[in-house]
Amino acid sequence: MTIQSNIKGLKDLKETYDEIYSSDEIKETEAFYKWIAGKFGLNGSNKKFLDIGCGTGAQLMVMEAAGSLDTFGVDISGKGIEIARMNVNGSRLAIANAEEMPFKDDSFNYIANLGSLEHFIHPDKAVREISRLVTADGQAIIMVPNVFYYKDIWAAYKTGNRLYRNQSHEIFATLKEWKNLFEENGLSITKTVKYNGISKSFVKQWFKDLLIPLTLSYHFVFICRKR
Repeated sequence: MTIQSNIKGLKDLKETYDEIYSSDEIKETEAFYKWIAGKFGLNGSNKKFLDIGCGTGAQLMVMEAAGSLDTFGVDISGKGIEIARMNVNGSRLAIANAEEMPFKDDSFNYIANLGSLEHFIHPDKAVREISRLVTADGQAIIMVPNVFYYKDIWAAYKTGNRLYRNQSHEIFATLKEWKNLFEENGLSITKTVKYNGISKSFVKQWFKDLLIPLTLSYHFVFICRKR
């Protein structure tokens, strides 16, 4: 199965995300971004980090504080980059299409793409760009949504419809379909982690971590290397 987007074009994508970032519609906790940072095997100095779809710069701020990283961020939204410039401290930012980024091959030791690949016009091209840009010994972390999220299945059973999602132009796929997309476009998956949100309650977090199977989780977090 080929994963395709229903987005009409770049102008449509830019306008959608300018509106989203202007309204502060996308929100994650600092704990989430620290959790992602912890998935990278950060070591050594003079390493470069790229956040693709950096939005307002939340992950970049955490990575700046994590150590001696040279941090970069790109986003299709000029509004997102405008806000990010006010938030970050030293990260280099650019408005760019993730399917054709302005960097040389093997430029980055660490790459993050969190909750944005599913909104791209050609996700396969974006994955090939990630493969092109990450170093041979580097890591790329990509987070994408699951079409078989258990709450969606329950909602469909109860109501005949899935849960409301507040973003347009969103692709949902199975674990296998996402894996195929990455492996067919230059990435090798070293680990897959489930993400079901981060709870302040230990009991709720325990339930999420232990009782919800990977195949029914909210999102998949793929830790990848160049093939």
